[in-house]
Amino acid sequence: TSHQITAVRCSASQSLGVIIGQNNPNTEQDILLLRTISENDPEPLVQICAFGGLGRLGDPNAIANAAAFLDNTNPQHLREMAIESIAIIGTQTAINRIVDALPLFHDPENIIPNQAMHVLIELGDDARTTAGVRISTSHGLLKQLLAQVLAVIGTPTDIPVLQQAASSATDPAILAAVEDAIASIRLRAEHQP
Repeated sequence: TSHQITAVRCSASQSLGVIIGQNNPNTEQDILLLRTISENDPEPLVQICAFGGLGRLGDPNAIANAAAFLDNTNPQHLREMAIESIAIIGTQTAINRIVDALPLFHDPENIIPNQAMHVLIELGDDARTTAGVRISTSHGLLKQLLAQVLAVIGTPTDIPVLQQAASSATDPAILAAVEDAIASIRLRAEHQP
């Protein structure tokens, strides 16, 4: 079906950037191929995947181009693929862009972590460090969502930052998220050898 073909083209675009980025020096020809896909493919999903590949090859516009699809006016599957493509890039700029997008993916009716949270969790220590830094300067929903991310990937070294976030928060939802994060981190630490 056309959906399967689109999925294969999407996967191939992302994989091309990852494989080339890991195994070979970046060549203009490879970048040109992915740029052509990102600009000319009729499927937005494939374009988004190509941005991930371009980002892995160092294209400075890849994050912004993929982030353009994060807007709530785009279908959910495009927004989720945009977050995945930004995560594939894996730079500090990409991680910060994912953090910025956390509120865009928030669904107060759903307790399951959203797609932006999932990719931060998958990114591990780099995302954990960024979440710890950003929680101290964030406000409102973003602070709450960062606490939820740290509840999953945080370590005991993040507890002082979370305690500071709790001391400056007045919103009960933020306080609850921070307290849950601290409790989760402590529980994990108690049960790790």
